[in-house]
Amino acid sequence: MPAVRGGSVIRRPSATGDVGTAGCLVQFPTTPDKLYMLTAGHCLVGPQTKQFDPVEEVISSARAGQQFGRLAGWTTTLGQLLSDAALIEVDPALVGPEIGDLGAPRGTIDRDLQVGEELTIFALGQRRTGKVDSISVDMPIDMRVPDLAQAVPVTYLDQIKCTSFSEAGCSGAIALDTDGKAVGMVVAGDGHTFTLVTPIDVVLSDPKWGTDLPALEICSTVPPVAKALAPPSFDEIGAVITQERLRALCPNIRADILEAILTDAPQAFPEAHLDRTVRIAHFFAQIVTETGGLRRLDEDLDYTTAARLREVFPALFPTDDAARPFLRNPEKLGNFVYANKLGNDQPADGFAYRGSGLIQLTGRANFRDVGTEIGLPLESNPELARQSDFGAQDRSGLLDAPKHQ
Repeated sequence: MPAVRGGSVIRRPSATGDVGTAGCLVQFPTTPDKLYMLTAGHCLVGPQTKQFDPVEEVISSARAGQQFGRLAGWTTTLGQLLSDAALIEVDPALVGPEIGDLGAPRGTIDRDLQVGEELTIFALGQRRTGKVDSISVDMPIDMRVPDLAQAVPVTYLDQIKCTSFSEAGCSGAIALDTDGKAVGMVVAGDGHTFTLVTPIDVVLSDPKWGTDLPALEICSTVPPVAKALAPPSFDEIGAVITQERLRALCPNIRADILEAILTDAPQAFPEAHLDRTVRIAHFFAQIVTETGGLRRLDEDLDYTTAARLREVFPALFPTDDAARPFLRNPEKLGNFVYANKLGNDQPADGFAYRGSGLIQLTGRANFRDVGTEIGLPLESNPELARQSDFGAQDRSGLLDAPKHQ
């Protein structure tokens, strides 16, 4: 029996925090020689994460503590998210398609889910069963991520809410229906009243995997053409990132950001392992969303309507009356919504350490940690993370960004 399969307990060896659960084997149909294990992104991805970090199984086999793959990419972000997933590029000789004792999932997906339907996962060494409680639920969660002592507030959108059948360490497990079809992936739960499951088709088709790529497909067997892991290859960065391509992607790109990227990307991108065209495309798909088309490098907290503010921060603003005092007041809003979170411990920290840079680095603790790693005083001078100068601003973005395959 191969060492690692769906339901195995996994972690990033250098990370602190909870473990996660291996989901199932997947691949892009256009690259059948590469094989991936799907799991929840927040189990592996934190502020210290880098693409190609090793991933290991920690219990359940003789290979406990040994690397079976490397982190290829993830969709996890702060704020609102539809999917929270990671891909581990795996060695086909070290993995199997089965999910614990549930067998291999069928390649088809249950798209006709009903309230009351029974779902089963295999995690932490045992079968766990729950029932669908509601569909298309938006839910705020304090998400625990590796390398951070404090939980990060996020809101999962359009999720499947189930009766509780998970506990800490179950995130990443694939939920199957009674016919053995994959329904979704466990991403959260409180261990008592609910388990949150992301629909599997949302995970497989997330555009953050690459807008030029077809949806991932579930593997019910290990493809015979899948190859062992090889060292990453490199492209000529300067030939990939051109003014014409950037302007076509972002017609309203800010001039100083355009100049900084064109000047410094050839050196900065390879240092961050953004060294193939597909990885670069994934990175730009993320940062274009975060920066409104590369037009600004700080979080826009200038809300003009109570309805929109309540939509973005539903737990903090339950009524219009609660939201109105914060309209058109970015500093007051930032200091309120980020108070006592992410290492913020001073009254003005929320606005000072608001989302900044290409990937929206947020919170005093993250500014401090990333600044230490890249040798910049981001905690004492947070404006550095909002500069268009590539050496100061984008290095923090590259280190804090989701890196893709």
